[in-house]
Parts: sequence; C-alpha cells; structure tokens
Amino acid sequence: MVEKHLIPSTIFGESEVFYHKRMGDYHRYLAKLTTGDKQKDSADKSLQSLRPTGPHPTLPAPSSLLCTHPIHLSLALNFSVFYCEIFNSPDRAFHLAKQAFDDIIAELDTLSEENYKDLTLGHERFWCVFSLLISFDS
Repeated sequence: MVEKHLIPSTIFGESEVFYHKRMGDYHRYLAKLTTGDKQKDSADKSLQSLRPTGPHPTLPAPSSLLCTHPIHLSLALNFSVFYCEIFNSPDRAFHLAKQAFDDIIAELDTLSEENYKDLTLGHERFWCVFSLLISFDS
C-alpha cells in the first residue's frame, strides 16, 4: 500500500521521506526475524527504502530537507541502526551517525528558532542511539 499508493501520491519532500523511512523500518524488522534468502531480500528492500534518493553517498535524505529536520535526523539514525543490526557493522553505523551529527553541528548557528525547537525535540533519540553506537565502536 505504501509503495503503490502513498509514495506515488506525495510530492518529494517530508511525506515521501517519512514513508520511505517506515518502509525501511518494516523491512529491517523482517530481516531481523528471518533467515537465508528472505533475510537478504528484506535487508535489500530496507536498504533501498532508507536510501531512495539521498544526495550524500553515505547518508539518506533528500536535499529538500535540512540535515537538522527531525525526519531527516530520524532517517539517518534508522540507517545507522540498520547497519548495526542487519549488517552487523557497528563501525559503519557509528560513522554514519557521526556524519549526521557533524552535519547538524555545522548547521546549528544557521537555524531559526522554530527549527532549533524541532531539533531539540528529536535530539534525545539521536543521543541515545549515538551513545549506543559509540559503545559498539569502542
């Protein structure tokens, strides 16, 4: 339903990224619960969903969303978790999360008050996941 109806009816941007994120989550969960070819297929579909149109070669998200946008941030974190859980690659996961973190830090001074408030709402999850990935990287 998401792939056939919701995504085609969205205009590229926030809604489309949100739906891709959800599809990526769904397939990531399936990959965790299956084995063999079904696991590989689910992992591939998750990866395709999480990186459908990202301009950065290692991080998902369209250029229409600021790197500080909560949905962009959530997608970047999901991408990191995907590498940690599915590919068993905590180093890669850490570096993806670190790239997202560095991008955010670089943009902090340019944020409007509204965008800054949005960022602070989503930052707790980011720090929890980032801290977990740091512990894996150590």
